[in-house]
Amino acid sequence: MVEILCQVSLAMSYLHDNRFIHRDLAARNILVRHTGTRECPPVPCPPITVKVADFGRARDLNEDDIYVQATDRPIPVRWTSPEALMNAKFWDKKCDVWSFGVLIYEIVTKSINNPYDCGSKKYTDKQVKEMVPVRGIKIRPPPNCSKFLGSLMEDCLQFDPQPRPTFTEILHKLLSSEFVTDDFLVGRFFINKTVSLKVYYLLIRGVKD
Repeated sequence: MVEILCQVSLAMSYLHDNRFIHRDLAARNILVRHTGTRECPPVPCPPITVKVADFGRARDLNEDDIYVQATDRPIPVRWTSPEALMNAKFWDKKCDVWSFGVLIYEIVTKSINNPYDCGSKKYTDKQVKEMVPVRGIKIRPPPNCSKFLGSLMEDCLQFDPQPRPTFTEILHKLLSSEFVTDDFLVGRFFINKTVSLKVYYLLIRGVKD
């Protein structure tokens, strides 16, 4: 689970480093592929490769690190940050970080319910849009969530966008956790030859040395 989040945060860090925001980060837009052993180099590697997909809502940022939406379009309400729900015309990197917090919830709960729904209690997107920015209600770590992931989820789901961590900081935290194995680090080092390899290598050295 944590190793999946490592790969997602690496992809999002690469995206943000290149001044793009995704604006629709959710479990439905994460591709999971079983790597197996035949394609691996002669070193241990993770059995699952994860890729962030569906860039239909992705946009590049202006010089102020903001994307200004010119037209009204539907938004993924349950994954959208409160500031974007209040004003859907202005988006930045911190909006993606909020979505990552919701993604953690989806992965931990295996998407049994949509975010904010609980068992038979269902909410419409209109209700969620009022609950989050107006009434200050947000999803909480589920009971089966580890303390580590629960803390990370809470960090990402802060109503004030400024204290939310960057994806580089999220990746640092994930890599330094006890849940990430050396086999995973070595395997990802050799597989990710084209995606921010130098950054990833420095992160590994900085955390594990």
